[in-house]
Amino acid sequence: MEAKEDKPGILLASDPLIREIIKNAKDKSDVLIVSFHFGDEYKTIHNKRQQDLARMAVDYGADMVVGHHPHVMEDIEIYKDKPIVYSLGNFIFDQSFSKDTMKGMLFKATFEGSSLLKTDSKVIILNKKFQPEGIFNKEEVKDKEESMSSVCPKPSKDYGNLSLLPVGQYRNIPDKNYTPEDLREIKTASSTKSGICLTKEARDSFEIMTDKARVAGLNIKASSGFRSYNYQNNLMANALASGNQNAEIAIAKAGYSEHQLGVAIDVTGQTIKYDSASKKFDKTAESKWMEENASDYGFVESYPSGKQSITGYMYEPWHYRYVGIDIAKEILLSGKTTIEYLESLEQVN
Repeated sequence: MEAKEDKPGILLASDPLIREIIKNAKDKSDVLIVSFHFGDEYKTIHNKRQQDLARMAVDYGADMVVGHHPHVMEDIEIYKDKPIVYSLGNFIFDQSFSKDTMKGMLFKATFEGSSLLKTDSKVIILNKKFQPEGIFNKEEVKDKEESMSSVCPKPSKDYGNLSLLPVGQYRNIPDKNYTPEDLREIKTASSTKSGICLTKEARDSFEIMTDKARVAGLNIKASSGFRSYNYQNNLMANALASGNQNAEIAIAKAGYSEHQLGVAIDVTGQTIKYDSASKKFDKTAESKWMEENASDYGFVESYPSGKQSITGYMYEPWHYRYVGIDIAKEILLSGKTTIEYLESLEQVN
């Protein structure tokens, strides 16, 4: 493996002359990058052997150290103002048994002469053919992985964004098969059970809101989120079969539900032992907190008290809809119901 005068080769890290070789290489280079084949396979944190070798290389002249072999990305260290990238992970490799082996790091270092100006790192995700699918920042990767592993349903086609569609008792969703494209599961700390989904923006805002409520000593959770056409149809059928005389003003018909848009949420609280869609939620400390604070996170009550003649539905203190912070504030100031405001917004647009 060793290098000869007429061919390239590999320097063994155990070579007793490695320090001298690195120093000599630096003396002949503007920028010296040392690449080590080292580390433990599938470990995302470097070991002591890697650290000792990488720091030694910097001590003797390396301007940057880049490692490979673990088949997963490892941490980055700045030592004496020099970057040490312990492992780049996979670029093209057939290891589909874990998320970590199906991605790698793209590390960018910008030099001016021998001076390092800046560095940046992004992530490459491999597709099913083990090819790089694209270059992403860490937040994009997190969202992509979450979407791929989500239990939430995915649309069969591109329906466009219907999040502000004024759906209600007298207005239906154009396609009964409509499913939002970016449904995400609500974390268990903010929901009464697994599998409750909202659109990503609504989900993220709801989780932030419930985290803030917990700081105030209140436990607010979602008991229902996205509902498909078939789910809503069965819900109505069961209510009618059980003799519920208020079914038509208490439950939306299939295709007429805000829940199918993925932005409507039923909330509950610890005070009522997390009962779902319960009138007992009214006047609780959790209900009062929602009334006072929900708009700060983009949520408004869809069916407020005394507005049945407008909404077509009975008062539901537990039912909130995400419309975004600006619109939520405007709805409160206008004194209109959510459906009235969204219809007026639609007419303007």
